[in-house]
Amino acid sequence: MPKLKPVAKRTLSPDEQQKVEGLLNNADTLSMFASARPGASEADLREAVEDFVRNVSERNAIADMEQAF
Repeated sequence: MPKLKPVAKRTLSPDEQQKVEGLLNNADTLSMFASARPGASEADLREAVEDFVRNVSERNAIADMEQAF
């Protein structure tokens, strides 16, 4: 089976970056992400939170487009 190439992640908007920082600074949220990834480094947790925020933003954008129709 051929290996898949990694997909480049889009850059977070300033609003998304602010949300990431807010989540990382919240002890309960950080604990939730850490418990889902035992042994993860701080960089891994940051990446997971960034992915989460990115995915939520994309789902919200899709929902907004669907409501427009």
